[in-house]
Amino acid sequence: MDDIENKICDIIAKEARVDRALVTPGATMDDLKIASVDLVQIVFALEEGFDITIPEEAIKMDVKNVGEVVAAVRELVLAKKPAAGA
Repeated sequence: MDDIENKICDIIAKEARVDRALVTPGATMDDLKIASVDLVQIVFALEEGFDITIPEEAIKMDVKNVGEVVAAVRELVLAKKPAAGA
């Protein structure tokens, strides 16, 4: 696990009030018993924690597991970094 994945898993565990050990890339939102209200809090915490904006359409899509959340957030984080030499 890299820093981004660890931070995302920490945020999910904290906001959903689940054991951090259960938050793995293969864990689904159902596995973690994450309610929709908790998912909204997770999105807000991810935006704040990574200084990103998660598009509304991304929030509405069904995320199958933690790994997909990590991939989506990683993409947004990398997209906001300035290009080398810029």
